[in-house]
Amino acid sequence: MAQLSNFLDGELDPAYCEKIEQHLATCPMCPIVVDTTKKTIALYHDAPQTEIPPQVRQHLIEVLGLDK
Repeated sequence: MAQLSNFLDGELDPAYCEKIEQHLATCPMCPIVVDTTKKTIALYHDAPQTEIPPQVRQHLIEVLGLDK
């Protein structure tokens, strides 16, 4: 899971990618996670870019604990 983003972006060593692909071929849950992550990324890229209102942005920062 720690390398999922790098795997999907093609930024991992080919030998490490092979190990991940072998795992994906035998694990019942991980392919679901990979597929869901791919779909989430695609939705994000396809979504229109809109400006977040300042009060919503500040609320998100606080909720996510990024203000500390």
